[in-house]
Amino acid sequence: MLRTRGGFTLIELLVVIAIILILAAILFPVFAKVRAKAFQTVCINNLKQLGIACDMYQSAYGDVLVPSASIEKLPSGEEDVHPWPELLDPYLKQMSGRAYDGGTGKVYKCPASPEEAEGLAGWQFERSYGTNWYLGYGERVVPVSMAKHSAATLRITESWGLQGGSMYAPMPNMQKMGFWQVESPGWHNGASTVLWVDGHVSVMPAARVLLDDKGEPNGLGQVWCRLGGPKPQP
Repeated sequence: MLRTRGGFTLIELLVVIAIILILAAILFPVFAKVRAKAFQTVCINNLKQLGIACDMYQSAYGDVLVPSASIEKLPSGEEDVHPWPELLDPYLKQMSGRAYDGGTGKVYKCPASPEEAEGLAGWQFERSYGTNWYLGYGERVVPVSMAKHSAATLRITESWGLQGGSMYAPMPNMQKMGFWQVESPGWHNGASTVLWVDGHVSVMPAARVLLDDKGEPNGLGQVWCRLGGPKPQP
């Protein structure tokens, strides 16, 4: 009489588990790279959309660069600050409310950026991009023509600081101007995406975003933020 086998032996089961673990060890890094590349592609597309909105804003407001924020004088005498996402959103239709109320949309956030942390300013975490403060703020408006090297002048890039996302891109003398320091986070395998004033988007090492005129990482973006002077080397 033939006897049928009821199941796997312990050794066979261990061999199968070992094979699964080996395959997982091989495939997980591949999946992680694919996921990271997908995040980078979304981020690049976000900045391209923001760049188009910037061009539309400039056309509507007499060829002035989009400021980091505009300040509206209210009848009460108080000031109402409108951060740059609010200035661009008429052309993007992404926001569900005011920026300070956490109403920003997906186009203002890199998918690789950290999630909101409990107890910190939520609206900061819904926006992981910052603009170049030197391109304008409040009543200080800057004509497009002042950006002598538009292809080498930073407009918007990923930025992150101790208090979460930032309204501003990394730039020199931030703390002296009363802002907390932000960094170029390098969420894309050590690189950050950058939107330039001329509208093109590039991916560059995060450390290079922070370079100063002498190529040292102590100018905090000075070489990319300035409007005049000799053309920075790419």
